Amino acid sequence: MPDIKRLEPGDAAEWIDLRQALWPDTDAVALRAEVAGYRPDTGDTVALGAFVDGKLSGFAEASIRSTGSGCHIEQTPWLEGIYVAPSMRGQGMAAALVKAVEDWARLKGFDCLASDARIDNDISIDRHGKWGFAQVERVVIFRKTLT
Repeated sequence: MPDIKRLEPGDAAEWIDLRQALWPDTDAVALRAEVAGYRPDTGDTVALGAFVDGKLSGFAEASIRSTGSGCHIEQTPWLEGIYVAPSMRGQGMAAALVKAVEDWARLKGFDCLASDARIDNDISIDRHGKWGFAQVERVVIFRKTLT
């Protein structure tokens, strides 16, 4: 099993690489800036890494949001993102990361954890179910440009 621990500034290079793999359509400068601005001691966010032989092989990020679909409380811990390197998949690493996020949320006094996935991301939706999440809604968001 991997060693799960909080990510620190020294993990930034590997962490950025994994974030870019998870969110390839997001501006790389923005992804790097978020890591540079991350402070592990703020309390409202957590970034956890899964290390195998000292190498960062996966990560999970969570934050406290002002709302959580299905949790019915004003503030809710939210699994913002989770990623495991392709060569490390199928070994329970993502489940270990989710458990670590759950433990963080429980320590903060919460009894609910929320997350989301794109409506067309069948793999993520399936994984969330395997991690014990229950789907509470499906939404398609529309936009119309006004001239």
